[in-house]
Amino acid sequence: MTGSRLIRRGLSALLFIALMSSVALVLARVAPGDYTDVLRTSRLSDEAVERERARLYLDRSLPELSLVWLSGLPRLDMRESYRYARPVTTLLAERTPRTVGLVGAALLLSLLAGVLWGTIRARAGTRVAGAMDAITGVAVAVPSIVLLFGLLAVAVRTGLLSHIDQSIAMPLAGMLALAVPASAGIGALHAQALEEALAEPWAQASASRGLSTTRLAWKLGMRIALTRLTSVTPLVAANILGASLLVEVVTGWAGLGRLTFDAVVARDVFLVAGCTAAVSALIAAASLASDVIVRLLDPRTREEHG
Repeated sequence: MTGSRLIRRGLSALLFIALMSSVALVLARVAPGDYTDVLRTSRLSDEAVERERARLYLDRSLPELSLVWLSGLPRLDMRESYRYARPVTTLLAERTPRTVGLVGAALLLSLLAGVLWGTIRARAGTRVAGAMDAITGVAVAVPSIVLLFGLLAVAVRTGLLSHIDQSIAMPLAGMLALAVPASAGIGALHAQALEEALAEPWAQASASRGLSTTRLAWKLGMRIALTRLTSVTPLVAANILGASLLVEVVTGWAGLGRLTFDAVVARDVFLVAGCTAAVSALIAAASLASDVIVRLLDPRTREEHG
């Protein structure tokens, strides 16, 4: 990837982060009520409540509040969280690595399982392939949060949950709930990409020269299939990231999902915008990484760009 293209991608990512976080800020602000409503039920005077609203920028209009947010975003000055009385950047620095760890583990598991499932599917017979397609359809259709409740219900009924440390069992269940639908989708895409790759002229020529089908599928066809699969990995990562926000709330995982939930409940507009900015930054980073990996795996993309 050339320097100019990298700069353009970087600027596009910054614009995406600014836009998404600003929209979240506006939506959080226009929602009924605000953080100082609880102060009005106390014995504080109206003057004290208004001073607190001014300190928290809640007396500003939507354009003014958006300008306050956007002016600090390039400096990573996301103001202060109302709920936690701490800088938003500090909270994000603590919680983001936990979400990245959960999402990253689920993504890695889904990629490995999906590639294995897709390769078996591409080489399977008609009956086996039909059964695998049915299983894939069910796995893709079930939301991660529903699958999580199902896993927890099975663990409780079998008594498994009582024999495993909660700090291990809950994140593990959350990771599996995130990985299963994603791996099913990846498996279907990989099977299709692998079948198309093995049908190309170069693959047919290699087979006619005596190259075994197994080696052709795992070594040669896999490279092209993975190249195509990598291009959709940011979408898969974004889906897992979106689902993880709910999964974190249920499992008690102290990541961005739980932080976003607390921010929405408290009408903490700067924290809501900060969490949205962090999620948008992760999606943009995944997209950029995917672009780089595709160019490394497939020399044709570099030649076309040149």
